[in-house]
Amino acid sequence: MIGGFVLSRSVVQPIEDTTLLLEEMSLGKLDLRLLGTGKDEIGRMRSALNQYAEQLESKVQRLREITDGKLGHKISLTSEEDLLGLVMNEMIDHLQESRDQLLEEIEDHKQSKRILEETQSQLIQSEKLSSLGQLVAGIAHEINNPVNFLQSNYFAMNQSVNEIKSLLGELLPIN
Repeated sequence: MIGGFVLSRSVVQPIEDTTLLLEEMSLGKLDLRLLGTGKDEIGRMRSALNQYAEQLESKVQRLREITDGKLGHKISLTSEEDLLGLVMNEMIDHLQESRDQLLEEIEDHKQSKRILEETQSQLIQSEKLSSLGQLVAGIAHEINNPVNFLQSNYFAMNQSVNEIKSLLGELLPIN
């Protein structure tokens, strides 16, 4: 009976505690840690689980940074088999490439916008000059019509005025 109690206290209870804590961690509570790490099998298991939780929490934090756009540094791999770290580093590489491509496209769009604005400005200037040319042509036409009328009829009017003078001179003698 005492052997069962000792076995329960030294083996079964730590395993149950570890299982409960692992269940909490599986729900996303990665900041929890197991107490009572030692040199026996259960202590080493708890220590390994704590180390795993710390590494996983660190990688989740780094994923949050990546989500916020902080691509900066890559994940330090815990081993050559660190699959999560490898995948995250590949993701960082792909995101950096995509970001660089987007920045190039943004620059291309900015340059296209500048060219479009310059072309629009030139088109507006051209339209203004065209409108001004039409206005000047209209004014010139309005001025030329009476001038041309006077110019083309000057001799006829001059002759008529001279005839009127001579008739008046005959009718009204000037002393």
